[in-house]
Amino acid sequence: MTSPFPAHAAPTLTIGIPTFNRSEAVQEVLYRLCGHEAATADYLEILVVDDGSTDDTVSRLEPFGILHDRFRLLRNPANLGFQGNLLELIRRTETDFLLIGSDDDFFLPERLDALHGFLRAHPETALVATQWRSGDMLSRGETEQRPLTLNDFRRCCAHLPGTVFRTRLAQAVVNDARLQPLLRDPRNFYPQCMVAFILLLLSHSGHYLPFELCRQGFGLPSGIAGYASMNGRWNEYLLFEAFYGTVAQLVPDGERRRIVEGFLNYHHDNLFPLLAWGLGEEHPEHFDHFLRGALAFAAQPEDSRKIKVWL
Repeated sequence: MTSPFPAHAAPTLTIGIPTFNRSEAVQEVLYRLCGHEAATADYLEILVVDDGSTDDTVSRLEPFGILHDRFRLLRNPANLGFQGNLLELIRRTETDFLLIGSDDDFFLPERLDALHGFLRAHPETALVATQWRSGDMLSRGETEQRPLTLNDFRRCCAHLPGTVFRTRLAQAVVNDARLQPLLRDPRNFYPQCMVAFILLLLSHSGHYLPFELCRQGFGLPSGIAGYASMNGRWNEYLLFEAFYGTVAQLVPDGERRRIVEGFLNYHHDNLFPLLAWGLGEEHPEHFDHFLRGALAFAAQPEDSRKIKVWL
C-alpha cells in the first residue's frame, strides 16, 4: 500500500487532553508526561484544550510551553461541554494521528515509540484501541494484536483514554453537518464511539494493540452531567436511536444499510440493561427490587402482560 506520508517522513502524533476545572490533576498529568525522555520525540506534539475553566488551569499550564517546545494550550472562548470540547480537540489537531487522553489519568510515555512504530508500519490505520486496566483486571482491549470489527466500535473506545484516531478521517466525521447535531448533543456521553462507528462502517482499518498507553490516575468523577443516572441512560438510548436512523439514511441502499439497521435492532434489545445500569449507579438500594419486578413481569404470558400502577 502506498504510504500517505511524504517520502522518508514518519507519521506525526498529537497527545490530546481535553480539560475543564481540574488544574491540579492536569498539571500533574503533564509533569509526568513532559518529564519523560520519550515526550521529546520529534514526531510528537502535546495539545491541551481548556473548556473555559474558571479555576487556575491556564496559569498552571502556560509554563509547559517552556518545558516542551511542541506544547500547545488552547482555550475555548465559551464552555462547550464534554462533547464540544472533545470535538474541538479533534478539529484543532494538526498532526497525522491523535492519541486522546484524560486530564486525570496518566500516560505511559515509554509506550509511545511502540505506538509510533505501529502507525509507521500501518499508515492506513484509522483507529487504534489499546488496553485499559482496572487494577489487575483487563477491562478493555486484547492480549494479542487483532483488527477491529464494527462490533467493537463501542467497547473499544467508550472509555476514552488511550484511543487513537487518524486525524483527517476523524475530522471529516466531526465536520459533517448532518452528524454535528448528534455529536454535539448534551446527552451524548460517547461522541468518540459515533466517530469510531462511522470509520469502521466505511471499512477503514482499525486495530487493537496489546499494551497500555494510559493508566488510571486520580480516579475523579467523570464530570459529565447525568452520566451515572437512569435519566441519562434513557437519553443516551434515544440519542443513539436517532444516530443509527440518521446513518442508515446516509449510507447507500444495500449491505451497509442492513448492517446499520441490525445495530438499531440490537440497540432496542439493549434498553433494559442500559436502564438497569443507570438505576444501579444512581440508586443501588433499589436495584434488586427493580430486577425482581422485571423478572416477574417477563415471566407473565406475553399476551397478558400489563404494566400495573397502584396509586
